[in-house]
Amino acid sequence: MKRFSRNTIIFSVFLLAALAWRVIYLRQFSASPLFAVTIGPDVEEYDKWAREMLAWGFNSGSPHIHAPLYPALLALLYYVFSFKMFLIRFFQTVLVLAGFVLLARTVKNSVAPKQPAVMWIFLLLAAFYPLLLFYSSELISESLLLPLLCLTLALLYRAENQLSSGRIKYGLTLAGAAGICSGLATLTHPTCLLFIALETVLLAVSALFRKNTGLKLKILPPLLFITASLLVIAPVCVKNSRKAGQFVLIQQNSGFNLYLGNNPNATGTCYIRPGKEWTNIHKWGEAGGMQRGISKDKFFTYMTLKFIWSNPAEEFKLLVKKAFYAWNFRELTAGADMAPLMYFTGIVRSGKYLFILLGSLSICGIFLVLLRRESIFRYRHFLLLTLAYWAAQTITVTSGRYRLAMYPAFFIFAAFALNYLLEHGKERKSLLKFAAGFLIAILTVSIPSPPVNLKKEQAEADSIYGEAYFKQEKYKKAAKHLYACLNFDPINYRAYDLLGIISEADSPAKAAQYYRLAIKSTPDEPEGYLNLAIQYSNRGDYKQAENYFAQALRYGPENVAVLYNYGCFLQKKGDLEAAAKYLKRCLREAPWHDKAMNTLGVICIQNKKPEAALKYLTAAHKLAPEKTGVMLNLAVALRLNGKAQEAINMLRKAAALEPDNKSAKFLLEKWRAGNRP
Repeated sequence: MKRFSRNTIIFSVFLLAALAWRVIYLRQFSASPLFAVTIGPDVEEYDKWAREMLAWGFNSGSPHIHAPLYPALLALLYYVFSFKMFLIRFFQTVLVLAGFVLLARTVKNSVAPKQPAVMWIFLLLAAFYPLLLFYSSELISESLLLPLLCLTLALLYRAENQLSSGRIKYGLTLAGAAGICSGLATLTHPTCLLFIALETVLLAVSALFRKNTGLKLKILPPLLFITASLLVIAPVCVKNSRKAGQFVLIQQNSGFNLYLGNNPNATGTCYIRPGKEWTNIHKWGEAGGMQRGISKDKFFTYMTLKFIWSNPAEEFKLLVKKAFYAWNFRELTAGADMAPLMYFTGIVRSGKYLFILLGSLSICGIFLVLLRRESIFRYRHFLLLTLAYWAAQTITVTSGRYRLAMYPAFFIFAAFALNYLLEHGKERKSLLKFAAGFLIAILTVSIPSPPVNLKKEQAEADSIYGEAYFKQEKYKKAAKHLYACLNFDPINYRAYDLLGIISEADSPAKAAQYYRLAIKSTPDEPEGYLNLAIQYSNRGDYKQAENYFAQALRYGPENVAVLYNYGCFLQKKGDLEAAAKYLKRCLREAPWHDKAMNTLGVICIQNKKPEAALKYLTAAHKLAPEKTGVMLNLAVALRLNGKAQEAINMLRKAAALEPDNKSAKFLLEKWRAGNRP
């Protein structure tokens, strides 16, 4: 019987502990209303795009404000795991862990072969650093970006080692593979473009110093790397540009992100949060773009360059601030990662101030690496990763999320610093070097104070929690958070609207008061008018309902909720053609809207358009695989399209999910007897 080595046993125990750590975290996180409900900036957008891809295919839709690869992965995970969030989030955490484990082998073989402690410290940090659990389980692009960057780094080191050893073909193949991975990373987040550019230069410089190679072999590695990267990125660029009718690289929001970090009011952080201010600045961008005959994205870029040109001193101060903020111990907010949400679990709270230590050790490690030429060479790709993403944040904006790509570098340099202390701690000169680097690092990480409005973050978190509890029909908890939000933000129309809907069952009059408060607080938002329209429609007062629907359509002609509910209202009145028109408009704005698909499918059945009905209801079922109402409608559409056995199978599934469903039982008996639907 083959004996396992000591290292194999240690690694197996480590891996099991790392997996158990992730399960424990997800068990804690599952108590949050946000565990199964995707609400909040960025998270909600990725979710909707993934649903769109699942319903209509990966090639659907216009260019988005995010890069496409992560939503594609999320759509695949939705399909494979049938929207079971525990499995989806666990898969993401394991994927990130796998990337670091793979990179650890490279650390062992190529970076620090004579210092095994470096690899083990690197692995321990990657596996158990608490805040990484939060980020890697969130529905955000960085949960895919991190493993792709780890794979890119591993392939780059491996490629150069093979080329130096004379295995030319294998080395060139690995260089191309590294280019493919970096291209995929760019399709996850465009900031990787800077990393690709710097790596191409580094590969060219490294090739110049490689001995016993001709000019051809000095040119080929960087050429293969950059070409493979561009070949991955090019199809997305071409597709986006064709659909938009103008040049679009990977996503449409790059101009705004640049403006966010470089304008007269910029703070260096994501200071403009979703809400009224966010809406107003985007409206201003659209209006400014139309006035100049350019896109909103180009307008924001134009305004950024104008600010830089007119205010070079202010811009320099901003750049210095952002350069320091990128290392700050706070996890600065971007998207749905405000502090009250991030620190929900005990595990993540335990690491709230750990970046003081991690960041300081990392900066100290960089300082020590730069003191020796040999260590600079060994850690070259990690140094470049740090430089690329540090520069990306300095140019745009800083946040805890945007520096996630630097975590492989954080962990390796922290590991180097600790190993240096273990090996040379007894030498006075070496200890002084460590102390000097660590002191500078502590000051860098802890002293700069980015503007953080904790009350504003709490109000935004309460708004998100309130909506999440509302969607789960936990109305008392929802109301508690919505009231807390209104205490800070008394003109939050969304909170008033949700409180009105919660009040409908017990007091329609009170609900109407809330809707009117929503209108009073923000008269140009359509939701308050919409909810009053629905209320009058439910009473049977169609005339008043029409009046309020007209107001809602005036202020929200492209608002998804307005288009959907007005379509349902028209269906209720029997105007099926007009209803279908508004529901199709709803799906143009929101191709992920399964309720609109379902209702439109039913209208197509009523209008005797079975093929169209099947198209919409099949898409709705993909997004709501356990909704028996959708399954019954799909069964009817299948039957009308001559797919009798598939229809019966669908009814059986519905009956299995809901054994007491009378409609499913009735149709099963009827169709088994051979009767028409």
